[in-house]
This record gives sequence, structure tokens and C-alpha cells, in this order.
Amino acid sequence: MEVVYTIMKINNISINDVEKARKIKKDKKGGFNNKIYLIDVEQDQIDEREEKEMKKDWRRNNKN
Repeated sequence: MEVVYTIMKINNISINDVEKARKIKKDKKGGFNNKIYLIDVEQDQIDEREEKEMKKDWRRNNKN
């Protein structure tokens, strides 16, 4: 958590911003409530489209 808080401080990100982003991701991809987790993923390159979409959703939800 110290790492997370330091990154937040350096980038001027509030805990509310982090929580909003977490909720968006959980709604889209699910959480760990059922103790089911992904072990491995094969991916040729980073999906920049998905990353941009997450940022757009976060900005939209952050205005409220």
C-alpha cells in the first residue's frame, strides 16, 4: 500500500480516483469474490484500445 500511496501522491491522484477506477475495472472484468483468478495470459502486444477505453470511462465517471 505504501507504493500505491506514493504513486498517488506523486501523480496527484486521490483515493477516490483510485476507487472509481477500481470499480470501473471490476464492473468490466469482474473481481475476486469467488476466489477465481487468472493464472496466465498470452498476449502479443498491449491492447492500447482497451487502455484508452478504461481512461475514457474513468473520466466520464470522475465528473460526477
